[in-house]
Amino acid sequence: MQWMFQRQELDMFLSSVYVNAHPTPDCGSLISIDQICRGYTRNGTGMVELLQAIQANELTVVGYNPARHGISGLLLSREQFLQWFQRRQPELDMFSLAGAARYLGLKEHVLYWLRDYGFIYY
Repeated sequence: MQWMFQRQELDMFLSSVYVNAHPTPDCGSLISIDQICRGYTRNGTGMVELLQAIQANELTVVGYNPARHGISGLLLSREQFLQWFQRRQPELDMFSLAGAARYLGLKEHVLYWLRDYGFIYY
């Protein structure tokens, strides 16, 4: 069965989460839904939880990047998002490379460098 969505329903959803364009959408204190999807959600469940948190006012949309289309341009406080995200993560003893980099607040290539020079062992 093919799912069909009416434009009116999609527009109603977008209007429930849109806010004014942010004057500096690329500043470091903000994170876009697009960035969250690329770096923090691994499946649809993560995105669903994120949208539910926005609707429940657990996360506040602080702006919109007009250069992005649809909900991918919604901007959140990076600090608020990271605190929310950490609260939802189970305590882990083992991390993937990407997870370890996020845990340390580093880029993956920096973690590779630390490993290659013997600062971190796996």
